[in-house]
Amino acid sequence: RTTASSMSAKERATSYNQQQVKVTKLADTKNATWAEITLNNGKVFWIDKKGIQQITTINLTGTSAVQQKWLNGLIPNAINTANNNHIWVSVLLAQMVTESAWGQSELALRANNLFGIKATSDWRGEIYKVKTQEVAGRDMVVTDFNNKAIHVKKGSAYYIYANFRKYKTQADSLNDYALKIRQNYGTSLRSNTQSYTIALQKLQNSGYATDPNYVINMVNRIQKYQLNVFD
Repeated sequence: RTTASSMSAKERATSYNQQQVKVTKLADTKNATWAEITLNNGKVFWIDKKGIQQITTINLTGTSAVQQKWLNGLIPNAINTANNNHIWVSVLLAQMVTESAWGQSELALRANNLFGIKATSDWRGEIYKVKTQEVAGRDMVVTDFNNKAIHVKKGSAYYIYANFRKYKTQADSLNDYALKIRQNYGTSLRSNTQSYTIALQKLQNSGYATDPNYVINMVNRIQKYQLNVFD
């Protein structure tokens, strides 16, 4: 929400004070962080970000103070990353809180890896190995975390040790995620979809997730925490 003191004198009308606005861009200067906002009447302004009270009508009921602090600290960066790469903010946030267990997973804490991105053969950065759950996309034989060959059926969960990408910062993880989406899952971008639900469906159809309940789980999370307020 905007406050009267955040607007220029010309725009300090009562009708603008406490108005809900959409933040479309953030920009840092030496002395401040600025936000581009769109008012209900369609007018666009740049204001000092301090003049915005972030509406977390994202419902954080049931989350801890640690989880809330982590999420609120990353939201501005997440919004910028999503908007700059034509990704639905709600989709990015839902994947981020899910894959990282609200920033408290082993991968998030020890490798700054928020999206569970594995270290494939083309990765040239650091690697972090961790036990992880996979869901079989078909009936097959796999080597589990005990280094034993096991038979798994399509849709069944199993555990393996896998190599994951390790980042210097969680911001690096956000940027790498955005690059991965743009390069490999372009059909899910905002320019190619009409809603976050369609974007999630296209992600699954393109092989992003093996969990058959991926779309419904992500949609439920977005709706529960009202993450779509940032879209």
